[in-house]
Amino acid sequence: EDESPAWLTEAPPSELDNQNVDGLDVGDILLAVNGTPCTHFVDLEAALDEAVGNSVLVMVERGGEELTFTVEVEDLHALTPSTFLEASGALLHDISFQQARNGNLEIGSGCYVASSGFSFDAGGVSQHTVITAVGGKRTRNLEEMRLALDRADEDTVAVRYFIIGDKNNENVAMVRLNHRWFRTRVYSRNDVT
Repeated sequence: EDESPAWLTEAPPSELDNQNVDGLDVGDILLAVNGTPCTHFVDLEAALDEAVGNSVLVMVERGGEELTFTVEVEDLHALTPSTFLEASGALLHDISFQQARNGNLEIGSGCYVASSGFSFDAGGVSQHTVITAVGGKRTRNLEEMRLALDRADEDTVAVRYFIIGDKNNENVAMVRLNHRWFRTRVYSRNDVT
């Protein structure tokens, strides 16, 4: 078996300051977790799974120097949106950690269109896009989206959005909201039952 060390090829993002989490950096070579040598992803995964909600001690090599950091291990399920908004046939939710990571986005940069439904699709806003404003009102999260939709005085509103992977190319579409056939509803996931 190959016992070569693991390389950190992507630093975990921090929601607070856009800096790398807990001192880890791209190019670090992972040597050990909690004092145990860690040369395979399966070993790292097991150590992190056992420490969800706690922290682990991570030893890396950077530029020939061994460094040790304490890293908090978060529950990825807790980072998954648990509240969803159905509006004009569309299904919307906050941007998840995974979507933010894959699209190089900040959490809180808009509302994710999981399904465009009838009205948004007809207006040109497809699924896998991020809505940043409705009717001139910012929509950084689901609550701002709900309020913007509730305050929309007209049936047709301007919707500002971008496609994940192309965040610097914002588009504007005119969407005809249909409150008669599609009531706005908020759903929350129940993790207990």
